[in-house]
Amino acid sequence: MKLANKVSGLNLLSLLIALALTLSISSFVSGFSDEPSEFRGIKWGTEIGTLKGMEFLAQDGDLKFFERQNDPLTIENVQLDAVVYGFYRDQFFSAMAYYASLANFLNLKDVLSRKHGEPFRPAETPNRYFWSGEKVDLLLIYDENTMSGRISYFYKPLQSQAEGRQQ
Repeated sequence: MKLANKVSGLNLLSLLIALALTLSISSFVSGFSDEPSEFRGIKWGTEIGTLKGMEFLAQDGDLKFFERQNDPLTIENVQLDAVVYGFYRDQFFSAMAYYASLANFLNLKDVLSRKHGEPFRPAETPNRYFWSGEKVDLLLIYDENTMSGRISYFYKPLQSQAEGRQQ
């Protein structure tokens, strides 16, 4: 399933807002257990040119987004709609897994909490959970209006550079 519409227009703006939000919140959140050094076998910072099977979706300046051919659309027992890989200046810095339904959101929260420990949840942000490590931030969100959500992983060394380009 092509997701150019998921990462274009308003959704690119949403991603940039999520970048800013996780960057600001991560300074208040303590580290989490089992911080990922990669996502689905791709190490953070990997050059896009070294990866096979990546299908281009969208670009906004130095940000490029791809899907991977034959990517499994599950996390444990949770069905995903898509997995999108983000590159800043051609280096892997974010991954977003899209899903539908409140049940999937609750299952993903349980899966991520078992793996990474209890998340931080600001009181004013219902259905948003944050894990912040030394090098990786993780954001789980669910939108009740659209009955869908996203898990976003951000590699901090490149996230801060991508965020800086917006200022």
